[in-house]
Amino acid sequence: MLRNLVPLLLVVLAGCRSVADVPEPTTWAHTYFVDPESGSDSNDGLTEGTALRTLARFDANGTQHLSMKPDTRVALKRGTVLRLEATVHLHGSDTGWVGYGTYGDPALPKPLLLGSVAITAAQWSAPDANGVRTLDWSPFIDANDGRSPDGVEQGPGNLWFFESDAPDARMTGWAWRKQNPLGPGNPRGDAYYDPAARVVRLVWPDAAPPFTEAGVNRVMIDPSGQAHVLLEDWDLRYGGNYALKGHAVAHLHVRGVEVSFIGGGTKSQLHGVDQYVRAGNGFEVFGDGSDVVVERCRVHQAYDTGLDPQDVSSGDVTMDGVTFRDDLISYPGLAGFELWERPDAPFSGTLRNVTVENDTLLSAGRGWGYEQHDHPGQAKIGAAFLTSTCRGTANGVVVRHNVIIAPRVVIATDFHPDTRPFFLAFAFDENLWNLSGGGLGVVLFEGQTGTLEADLTGSPVFQDLASWQASTDDPGQDAHSVQATAAFDAPLDPVTEDQAWIFGLPADDPLRPTRLGPFALRGDYRRTTVTVGTGWGASLAP
Repeated sequence: MLRNLVPLLLVVLAGCRSVADVPEPTTWAHTYFVDPESGSDSNDGLTEGTALRTLARFDANGTQHLSMKPDTRVALKRGTVLRLEATVHLHGSDTGWVGYGTYGDPALPKPLLLGSVAITAAQWSAPDANGVRTLDWSPFIDANDGRSPDGVEQGPGNLWFFESDAPDARMTGWAWRKQNPLGPGNPRGDAYYDPAARVVRLVWPDAAPPFTEAGVNRVMIDPSGQAHVLLEDWDLRYGGNYALKGHAVAHLHVRGVEVSFIGGGTKSQLHGVDQYVRAGNGFEVFGDGSDVVVERCRVHQAYDTGLDPQDVSSGDVTMDGVTFRDDLISYPGLAGFELWERPDAPFSGTLRNVTVENDTLLSAGRGWGYEQHDHPGQAKIGAAFLTSTCRGTANGVVVRHNVIIAPRVVIATDFHPDTRPFFLAFAFDENLWNLSGGGLGVVLFEGQTGTLEADLTGSPVFQDLASWQASTDDPGQDAHSVQATAAFDAPLDPVTEDQAWIFGLPADDPLRPTRLGPFALRGDYRRTTVTVGTGWGASLAP
C-alpha cells in the first residue's frame, strides 16, 4: 500500500482546484481491455473477446474518447506490441482512481509501447557525393503541421537498429541526432533533421543503413491536468522525447514501468526557434504537482535524466509530495535525478515533502546521451543528483539509502549565494557510492564560467551543508555516511540481484548492482572529497 504523502485535501495551484485524496481501489468497477494484435477500435472493449486495438479512445484530449468514470481500469494485453501514433493523454478523476495496467498470462512480457516509427533500408536514398542519404519524414507527421502544441517540431530523436525484430531485441547501434546541418566533417552515423523539407539526412556512405526504428520527437505518455492516475507494468521504448511528462498533476502513482532508449529530439523552442538537442527524461513532473510516487521502475539509456520534478516558468510553482523509491536508473546522459524549481524572477518555486530512497543508479553520464550532449556553452555533467540554479525554497527533501555506481559526478549543484539556500535544505543521509572510472563526489558550482578547482575540502562552503557535516576525525568526509559503519565496509554476499535488464553488463561484471537489504552493495564504495567549481561551463570528469 502506498503511503499518503500529502494532507487529505490538496490544492493543485495550476488548476486552482481542490482534489480530495481517496485510497486506491482494491477492485475495479469497470475494466476496458486493449489487444493491439487482435482487438478492434470498433469494439466496446468491455471483455477480452471484444478488446479495443489502441488507446485512442481513452485519450483525455480526444474527440471520440470513452467516458472514464472513477474506479475504471484500462488493461493492455501482456506479450503484445503497441506502436503509438500520437501522445497518449491519460485520464484521471477528481473523485476516484483511473488505472492503466495489464491483463493476460503473467509469464508473458509487459506490453511494449513504442514511441518510434518503423523504417526500412528501402526508404533511404542512395548516398550523394558526401555519403549523405535522405529519408522522407513527411509520412510520420501526425498533426499540427508537424509540431507539438507548444511548437516543437516532431522530427526524429535518434535512429536505432537492433539485433532482430523481436520485442526484446538488444539495440546494437544508433545514429546521432545533430543540432546543426551536416558538413564535410560529420562522421558516419551523424543525422540531421531539416524541418522545412521534412527530411532526415544521414551520413552513411557504405551499405544500406540498418536502422529499423526512429524515435519521434513527442512525449509518449502525458497525464497533465489529471488526478488519481495509476500506471503499472508498461514497457515504454524508443521515443524521441520524454517517456512520461505531465504538469498540474495530483495523485499520480507509477509502479513497475520500464523505460529504455528514450530521447534525442529537439528540447524546446525559444522565440519560435528550435533549441538544443537533449530532450528525453524517463519520468518528469513539470511545474505544479502533488503526491507523485514512482516506485519499482527502471530507466535505461535516457538521453537526459531518469526521474525529476523541475520547472522553468513565468509564475509561482509548488511541488508538494514526491516519492522515488526502489527504482533502477542506468546510463542516463545528464543525471539520474533532477530536483529543482526555477521560475522566472520575481516568481518563486517551492519543492517540499520529497523522498528519494532505496534507488540504484548505474553509470550516470556514461550513456549515449552524455556522449552526444548538444547544449552549447554548458557542461557535460553526468550526475547521479543534479539541482540546477534554483529560485525558491525547499523543505522536507530527503535523499537516503541510495546506491550509486560509477557516476561521473555524484552530486552537482549551483552554489551561488542567491540560490544555495535551496540546496542547503536538502538532507542527504546514508547513501553509498562507488567511484569506479574516475568520477567525482560533490561538485558545487559558484556561478561563474571557468574550470574546476582542485580539492577544496577544507572550505567553509562544504562544512555548512545541511546533513553534510564534516567529520572531525576525517575532515571533508560526511559524518553521516554509511561508510562510517564498519558493517557496510565489509564484503557482503548479495541477497537479491537486479536482473539482466542492464544491457551490456554480464552477471559476473563487478559493476552489476547487487542489493543487501535496502541499500548495501559489495565492492569498493567510498566517499570522495568535495570539489568546488566555477560555473556550468566546467569540464567535470573523464
